Amino acid sequence: MSSLNLKFSINTANSVMRVFTVPAPIINRLPSNIAFVSYDVTKGGEVYYNDRVAIPERFDDPTPYLGYLNQWLTAMAAATPALTVKQALAIRLALLDVLYGINRQMPFTVSISSGIFAFDPSDLAVSRYFASVTNLSSVGLIPLGLAVPITLTAADLQNVAGAFNEHDLKVLQTYAQKKAALSALTTVTALIAYDVTTGW
Repeated sequence: MSSLNLKFSINTANSVMRVFTVPAPIINRLPSNIAFVSYDVTKGGEVYYNDRVAIPERFDDPTPYLGYLNQWLTAMAAATPALTVKQALAIRLALLDVLYGINRQMPFTVSISSGIFAFDPSDLAVSRYFASVTNLSSVGLIPLGLAVPITLTAADLQNVAGAFNEHDLKVLQTYAQKKAALSALTTVTALIAYDVTTGW
């Protein structure tokens, strides 16, 4: 993982984005009823609207704002003093960390004796799956999209565990490949052009 925790904000009134605390102008194409967007990987994101009660709406995935982050990187690369390649790489790696966390928590599907179901790969859910296996021949779990548990045999639980491991390994391998690819780039322009969002 990188040493930076990604943070940014967008002030739509003056079309300025701040990454950490550093401002740069952007071309703002956000809807006119959005007043402010903030994101901190340790807290999640918040969107503040100017046409309703000033209680923010939360989001976890910053992908819709990556075009603005690219604008910020481009502006800072042309600033005086200019953003260095090392600084741009640290920001892209911080973004990659965010995407790794999001993708490893995406649901995975697995075929078991009673059908094909989607399961929650969050750390808490997985700990429940594996805790359920101990000394049990079957257990009731609730797949995503269902309101009631289904019965999983020991073999079913092994299939769920195997599918989770496969899912987790694929995401980790993709993360490692993208981190290596980013680290090999030598210009800010190339770092901006590299798409970290695809291939997960």
